[in-house]
Amino acid sequence: MIRILLSILLMSLFTVNLYSRDISLENAIQLGIENSDDLNAAMKQIEKVEEVLNEISANRLPTISLNGQYRVGSDLFFSKNLTSSNYIGNLGLEANYLLYAFGAISDSINAVKFTKEAIAVQRDIVETELVYSIKLAYFSALVSDLFLEIAKESYANAVKSKKLIETQAAVRAPQADLIKISSDIASRKIEVATANIDRSNAYRLLKTLIYIEPNEDINLSTLFKQMNKPILTEGMITANLSNSDGFELINQLKIYDIQIESDMYNAKSVGKGILPKLSIAGGYGLSNYGNFSETSELGLPAGNITSDEGYIGLFLSFPFFDGFKSKSQKKQFIVDSQIKGFQKNSERRNITSELLDSLLVYNQYQNILTLNNEAIVLGQRSYELSLARFLNGQTSATELNDVERTLSLLKRDRALTMNNIFTSLAVIGRYLPGVSQ
Repeated sequence: MIRILLSILLMSLFTVNLYSRDISLENAIQLGIENSDDLNAAMKQIEKVEEVLNEISANRLPTISLNGQYRVGSDLFFSKNLTSSNYIGNLGLEANYLLYAFGAISDSINAVKFTKEAIAVQRDIVETELVYSIKLAYFSALVSDLFLEIAKESYANAVKSKKLIETQAAVRAPQADLIKISSDIASRKIEVATANIDRSNAYRLLKTLIYIEPNEDINLSTLFKQMNKPILTEGMITANLSNSDGFELINQLKIYDIQIESDMYNAKSVGKGILPKLSIAGGYGLSNYGNFSETSELGLPAGNITSDEGYIGLFLSFPFFDGFKSKSQKKQFIVDSQIKGFQKNSERRNITSELLDSLLVYNQYQNILTLNNEAIVLGQRSYELSLARFLNGQTSATELNDVERTLSLLKRDRALTMNNIFTSLAVIGRYLPGVSQ
């Protein structure tokens, strides 16, 4: 029974799902972007600030209102005689238009425009971070595939060695070799099982980021060897760290510049809150009043009087003192802009350091990859020679196992090297997408 269960387990470990869905790196990124709730939320923020802009721009348009009232009362309200009742009604139309506010509205509009631009840049940053996370998850899944492949290959080599030993056992193979190789096979089974668990975890993370159901089988169709490794220099990095038209080229820094501009316009706008505001206003209305106690021959209230009136004029509002409220608000925006300036400088140093470190890692690991390939070629040759010597009785199973183990470790090192190459390239692309293509 135990053997049957073990066989089923091994079949599940070594069987490839024939109905898996191919996912390239480009497909994974596209799926993540199309389904991202964070990106959709960022787009809604842009819609919201557009309405704020419309709200502030409405201050440049005239306001028109329609007012009316109708009241019934009594001239003997406090007496017991309520027979004499009066009424009054009026209806009027008023309009008001702000002519001049020393640029306060324009400054507010400019502040919101820069806020909108900052939100748009923030949306791009959210997308960049999503792409970066998907790349790392994809690379991790690729490494897990390679580790599983290496573990399976190592297991197959151990099984092959045992069969060779069993074939020669009657002649010269010591019993110790059979025990040793059986132990090696058991350890390889554990490595295969562990590699499968690591692969499942890596794939689960990737599926979460690209909105694929956990139980859907996928196959990564973009391999490390198919990915582009552009030539990058420090000069290419530093060239993109310079300013362009007063704004940073890197979005993570550019957003600070835009937010500072917004703060400064807000400071100007609130600072003008105590300056005069000139507006023009006009209106026209009708009034009617009379007494219900007096009626005409037709039964209508007698003595009612109808009048109309209209006006137009200039109005000046000058709130020259507001308890220093405007001054305090202006100072707050200025301080906010100064804080963002310090934050930008700190972020700039961190990004510069991260970019140059990643460039160094990227170039160094490409040299290491060349050494990895050379080492694997030699390791494969060494394993083949050790196998031939083992068949001739010139070496032990222990030595053969050690050589095979070294070859497996060399292959794992190469997988990690490729992961480091493309992870460091993804870090560069996180800040400079155009450079890392």
